[in-house]
Amino acid sequence: MELLSAAGTFLAAVAAVISVSSIVLDETARPIVAVLIGVGWAIGATMQIAAGISARMRAEASTTL
Repeated sequence: MELLSAAGTFLAAVAAVISVSSIVLDETARPIVAVLIGVGWAIGATMQIAAGISARMRAEASTTL
């Protein structure tokens, strides 16, 4: 779960850095690049959510035994 969460955080952070740098540098991204950045962020955020849900389910299962 830690690896899934860490990978999701890294992917979302990379997408955010690319987005902010393009805003700061006043560059216009091609539509395909913008879609890839958005998809990268969405996948990273989904990985974080999945890791959190899985960790909570594990913790709940271990307390009910």
